[in-house]
Amino acid sequence: MQDRITPSSRCSHFDVIIVGAGPTGLVAANLLARSGHSIALIKRHAQPYGLPRAGYLDHETFRTLQAIDCLDSVMADADTGYPMVWCGCGGDVLFEVPGAPETTSSFPTAGVYQG
Repeated sequence: MQDRITPSSRCSHFDVIIVGAGPTGLVAANLLARSGHSIALIKRHAQPYGLPRAGYLDHETFRTLQAIDCLDSVMADADTGYPMVWCGCGGDVLFEVPGAPETTSSFPTAGVYQG
């Protein structure tokens, strides 16, 4: 995968072009590349997003991360099995996720914070 378009890559042909290098775009690029497709991954900004973000991971997400060999690195930073309460900037509760120390697929539920 290339992280920027260069004169030589402008003339290249790709099986798939993915616009956006956030979590979804990166996972899609990894899965498609592992399946033998040539990928062009295009992102708008050269630097990572500058504000903190949080996310909730379920057992299906863990299976996908396992398939692209990055489950261990994500789990090292994840909070597992705890209930999560997501609040807005004014302190009002947006939604709650009950904690599950283990799901039917033996993976826990988890929250991650990208700071």
